[in-house]
Amino acid sequence: MLELRNYQRVSFLCKLELTALPDGTPQPARSLDLSLGGVGAITQAVFPVGQLLRVLFFFKDSAQGEIQDQADGRVARFAADAEANTVGIQFLSPLNEAEHPRLVGKLLSF
Repeated sequence: MLELRNYQRVSFLCKLELTALPDGTPQPARSLDLSLGGVGAITQAVFPVGQLLRVLFFFKDSAQGEIQDQADGRVARFAADAEANTVGIQFLSPLNEAEHPRLVGKLLSF
């Protein structure tokens, strides 16, 4: 199978909220993996390929305090399953340290 990803993915588990843009209702999700270019998620919600999403991340810092960060993306892949749906989300612009220092820090710690 041809690998089209531009960024290395790492396993990254955290709580997410996925909101269809421009005015959808936030849907609970969990992350599977993360890269500078996108995030893989598991959710009960259904999103068509191409849908713009706001991804809200909830994760812990080194002192176990909760951090929130968000990034906008587009559904690049969607697979339905009997138990949950897998969503591949490509960020509209790659994560960078200036705008997302804690998320990028998580990536660099692997």
